[in-house]
Amino acid sequence: MNVLVERPSPAIKTGDLCPDDSENCRLHPLWRYARLAPPENPLRAHPTARERPDSGDSDSKRRAILGIPAESSMTGEHSDAIRSFIARFANPPRQQIENFLESGIARVLKRGEYFVDAGKRSEELAFVHAGMLRYHLTTIDGRDVTKDFSMPNSFCVAFTSAVTKQPSQINISALLPCDLSIWPFARLEEMFAMDLQWQQLGRRVAEGMYIRKERREVSFLLESAQDRYLSLQREFGSLLGDVPQYHIASYLGIAPESLSRLRRRVNPDQ
Repeated sequence: MNVLVERPSPAIKTGDLCPDDSENCRLHPLWRYARLAPPENPLRAHPTARERPDSGDSDSKRRAILGIPAESSMTGEHSDAIRSFIARFANPPRQQIENFLESGIARVLKRGEYFVDAGKRSEELAFVHAGMLRYHLTTIDGRDVTKDFSMPNSFCVAFTSAVTKQPSQINISALLPCDLSIWPFARLEEMFAMDLQWQQLGRRVAEGMYIRKERREVSFLLESAQDRYLSLQREFGSLLGDVPQYHIASYLGIAPESLSRLRRRVNPDQ
């Protein structure tokens, strides 16, 4: 939401799901990161937003990161993780779940590689199995600001870009080497149109993402930097040690020097 996640939905039977064919009905108010007119082949895997090298050398390096091809069919372990995630929120028909899983691909991102590039339209949805993704943007004065993170066992998508079909204002890049499952966002919208349980899944995920967003905003008004840091420690656990300190400081809204003093105060033995 990381939960913790772009356009008129494809070929929806409005008589079944909507009382009319209004624009509001044709847009799914779900995932908080969703919408997109289907591409010519909605099951085709889109390239990453930032062009990925095609050379054999680059491919071999990518394979070496997590020991699997850069793009391949999802493994049984991947599928089991996604089935478990879906079951937490909804109960779509089993065959529809299997069809959804079969239409996804596995992708590996090396550290620093981009899943979404600001200035380009985002058309993909990812499930994070391992690693960590960082949402970030560049301010008008050139500062790189961390907006959020996507942790393992969560979906990741540039929601506004996917829903509006406009270029993304944020970047999403691999803070750690990442093992992902990928679908075109249009595929998710197809699932929304098939069964109300998929819409329930999207709504529940969207609710969780909104709650996370609101709590973060409130924390800047009601909590000290130390309180925000302690909350981050609880959320990230051992993964926090893998995040560069300047990214943590940016996420907390403080200077790196202030974070260093805060960490010494919170963890005097370290």
